[in-house]
Amino acid sequence: MDIKRLFPKDKIIAGLKGFKILRIRVTHSLIMELSLLLIALFMAFIIRMLSIYWGSYLSEFDPYFQFRLANDMVENGFFHWLTWRDYQSWYPFGRDMHVVFPGVALTAAVSYWIISALGIQVSFLDYCIIFPAIMGTLTCLVIYFLGRDFGGKDVALFSSLFLALNASHIGRTSLGWFDDETVGIFGFLLFFFLFLRSIEKERPLRNCLIYSIVAGLSLGWISASWGAARYPLVMAALFVFILLLLRRYSSRLLLSYSTTFGIAFFIAVNVPKLGFGFLTDAYNLPIAAVFLLLCVFELFRHFKSMKIKTIITLGFFGLSVALLFVLSRYGFIGSTPTKFLGVLNPFERMANPLIESVAEHRP
Repeated sequence: MDIKRLFPKDKIIAGLKGFKILRIRVTHSLIMELSLLLIALFMAFIIRMLSIYWGSYLSEFDPYFQFRLANDMVENGFFHWLTWRDYQSWYPFGRDMHVVFPGVALTAAVSYWIISALGIQVSFLDYCIIFPAIMGTLTCLVIYFLGRDFGGKDVALFSSLFLALNASHIGRTSLGWFDDETVGIFGFLLFFFLFLRSIEKERPLRNCLIYSIVAGLSLGWISASWGAARYPLVMAALFVFILLLLRRYSSRLLLSYSTTFGIAFFIAVNVPKLGFGFLTDAYNLPIAAVFLLLCVFELFRHFKSMKIKTIITLGFFGLSVALLFVLSRYGFIGSTPTKFLGVLNPFERMANPLIESVAEHRP
């Protein structure tokens, strides 16, 4: 067999040139940056693992409840929890598991299936105990990329180190705290990072569309994992609204906004705890209003006549008021929970001792 005929020299050289895109230029600055990032991530993981000195176990009630849900997914398949009533977590009446957020349990179950397929042998209980520390470390990595987009490598490294040492974040991602915040805060930062990239005009339209889709998946994942998903939902809508006030509208903004929230809402309405009522919750109405406002701005780009623009503007406000009145009149708009209203008006908490007694609801 003639090896030279099978592998001609010119084809080999051409093939090697094709790998130039994978070649990374190693500089002293890059080595220093990666070293500092790895140190920050190492510190984040070690600090969150310190409590292993006193033992390896799940903390408090909620992490045990999340573990039971995740363990049921691993042992009985993902869809079993939809018909499962757990009598051990809430005795003697039991609790329908389909009315809880499945995101944390599903994330742990899927990632456990992946590491098991890779040959990593560990009990699922031990994996759930260490899972918060892993997610906390990954969150420090995500905020590094977010900070890099904002202010370069200096801001990125400081952000990663700051979050690694942040007491509040450590408390909710430490060893054994297997609860919503482990994936929730990670999802927040990931969504902000992807959504901001999706509206950058310098990027090709294809890349922006991909970022929008992944941002929508991230936002849907947060909505299926934590009730605090209201925060990134409303903040994103507020951010886009401010862009409109600053006259920074573009068709790409409409495309990114509609794609991201369309995917997120599609995922959310398929979560049994949320359902279609999620679309008419009070805090989601501003999101719909901003979308309609984006559509109005897009129409303005195609009509030059001031008369037509005035008609469109009046029609938009008239339709919005009428729609809001009908939804309110027939009870389709859901009320905002007291713990969220308490952020705007602290006296709201005093009317509900149960809300006031929960530590995370306090100022």
